[in-house]
Amino acid sequence: MGAIEPGSARERRAECIVCRACVSVCPQGAASFGFFAHPEESEPRGPQVSRRAFVGAAAGGVATGWVVRRTPGGDSPSAVRTSPPSVQVIRPPGALPEFDFLARCVRCGECLRACVTNTLQPDWSRAGFEGLWAPHLNLRHAHCQQDCNACGQVCPTHALRPLDLVEKRHARVGTVVIDQTRCLPWAKHEACFICEEQCPYGAVTLMRPALGRPGVPDVDLRRCNGCGRCEDKCPVDGSSAIVVTPRGELRLAGGSYLEECRQRGLSFEPKRKGDVGPAPFRFQGDRLPPGLN
Repeated sequence: MGAIEPGSARERRAECIVCRACVSVCPQGAASFGFFAHPEESEPRGPQVSRRAFVGAAAGGVATGWVVRRTPGGDSPSAVRTSPPSVQVIRPPGALPEFDFLARCVRCGECLRACVTNTLQPDWSRAGFEGLWAPHLNLRHAHCQQDCNACGQVCPTHALRPLDLVEKRHARVGTVVIDQTRCLPWAKHEACFICEEQCPYGAVTLMRPALGRPGVPDVDLRRCNGCGRCEDKCPVDGSSAIVVTPRGELRLAGGSYLEECRQRGLSFEPKRKGDVGPAPFRFQGDRLPPGLN
C-alpha cells in the first residue's frame, strides 16, 4: 500500500489498511498496532474517540453485519451464500463473484485512485449495507479505458484479479441496452451514429428501417464487453440512451477469461478502420419494434 516510507520509520496513516503484514515480517519486532498513538507521534491525530465509544461502535457494526447477512428462513451460515444480491451495480473488470468480492474488498480506495478515467467510484446504497463504499463503474461519467488494467494491479486483497490487458478486455462487466424512447434515431428519427463510431469492438451497428429514415443503432451482444464508451459519449441529455447493465457479466474466481469467452462464442477484438459488425444477435426474449424483424 506504500504506507511505510522507504528508508524511514515514518508511516502514511491514510494509506494503511491495517493488514498487519509489517508485524509478521519485521525482523526486529519493531512494528505493532494499538488503540492509542505514540506520545512522540508528530502526525496530526484524527477524531478523538473514547475506548467505550470505540467498543460500542465495533459491537454495533458486528451486530448490523450479522442482521444484514441473515437470510429469511435460513439459520446456517451457508444460507447467506445461496445466491448473489440482485443489484444493478457494474463492478470493475476482474472482480470476483459478488459474495467473494465483498468479503475481500476492504474499501481501501486504491483502485479508485489508480483509475485513469475516474469512472471507478464508491457505491453508496445500490448494493445495500454489505456493498457500502465498494467500487463500481460510473460509466455515464467516464468509460473504462481498455488499455489500462491498473485497478487489478493495485488491489491489495485480490478482490480484483490482477489481469493482463488481454484477459482484462475479456473480463466482461456487462452488456448494453438501448432505450429506444430516448435514442435520437429511434425516438426522433434524428441522425446520430456516435455509439457506433465510439464502440472499440464493432458491437454497435446501424440498421436502416426504411428509405428516407436515418440508421438506428443495434447491438451485437457477442462483441460487447461493457466498456461503457458508448454510454459515456451518448449526446442525449441526462441519462444515456444506451446503458451498460450487469446482464451477461463474467466474474471468475479463477481460470482464463479469454478461454471462457471463446467457449461462449464471445469476441472482443479491437475493430479496424472500415470494419462492419456481423449480423445482430440478441438474448432470447429480445424483440424488435414492428417492421424491423
